Amino acid sequence: MTAAPSAALEPSVALQHLQKAQSDAKAGKFNSATSRLEWLIQTDTDNASRTAIYHKALRQLVTQKPLTFAATGAVLSSTNVRQSSSEDIFHTDIGDFTIGGDDDTAGLGVRIGASANWRHFYALGREVSVTAKISTSYYDDISLRSTTPTVTFSHRWLGAGARYTVSAFAADTIYPSVAGRTAPDSTAVGAMFQSLHTLSEGRSASLNVSWVERSYDERPHLDGTTLSFGAGLTVPIWDKGKVTVSGGWSAASLNADHLSYDGARIGVGYAHQAAGGLGWSVNYSKAWRDYRDIFTALSYARADDVDTLSIGLSHRDIKIRGMVPRLTCSARQQTSNVALYTYDSVDCSMSLNHAF
Repeated sequence: MTAAPSAALEPSVALQHLQKAQSDAKAGKFNSATSRLEWLIQTDTDNASRTAIYHKALRQLVTQKPLTFAATGAVLSSTNVRQSSSEDIFHTDIGDFTIGGDDDTAGLGVRIGASANWRHFYALGREVSVTAKISTSYYDDISLRSTTPTVTFSHRWLGAGARYTVSAFAADTIYPSVAGRTAPDSTAVGAMFQSLHTLSEGRSASLNVSWVERSYDERPHLDGTTLSFGAGLTVPIWDKGKVTVSGGWSAASLNADHLSYDGARIGVGYAHQAAGGLGWSVNYSKAWRDYRDIFTALSYARADDVDTLSIGLSHRDIKIRGMVPRLTCSARQQTSNVALYTYDSVDCSMSLNHAF
């Protein structure tokens, strides 16, 4: 592991952050305190003695409280909850079929989740953790409901200006029984590598690589492996603002070749945290997927491209029972040469998170 480019906070500023972490810990704001210490390790990289202090304080806090819990909740709304096609006709080599382009349905749902996280620093900057999580989504339409329990094992290396994480997970996605539907229940196992590096002049770079193997109870044609790779660069701009440019590649090899694909994605986003407490972001991404075999009843393979524009909004002084709500909305337009998969939707969520 190479050393990160040096960066430093003014001693008085570093002390203020360290004192704030200590006061948060005394007030029971454990996650806030540990997050601030990790930020100091990531940001204040030019002074080895201060870095050692941050590491020791972080290890002490986690030793005092190795087990933490969190609860999340969100109200979900969508103009097209089923992602129904916006086309009227599916033209094929064996005839034309009406697919009901006017059947886009708006929907409102709720997602709730709970998690428990155990952490252990066996050495300064070396951490193992286990996270157990369950989340469930509820809609009036029973076919859209699902529950997903997940267990994740992770190892992290925290160094001055660099963070590396290796994780392995197992998850089940469970749906209620619906008459006439083959169950979409599935089991997934996977692994991921993530890194974050502090560069000079407040910039940072990220990298992630993942592998997922998924199997379905009653839809074996969807069984298979998905690989993905992504990278991003964040650069400070103006006052309190940051621009992030990202890109990635993904590939799915499934039992059904016409559903296996190679894909790419690019994105750009801007995030701003105002001194008054208002935080907002806007992001745009473009994605492409080229499928590997001809689609059923057609003489060519499917190809999709997806445009997504999203915004996020929160204010640290607006709280509900001590929790800061966050609004996120995204407008998505997917265009496909297979009419079944051309659709558009606007999806929003209002979420709350509570850690204890």
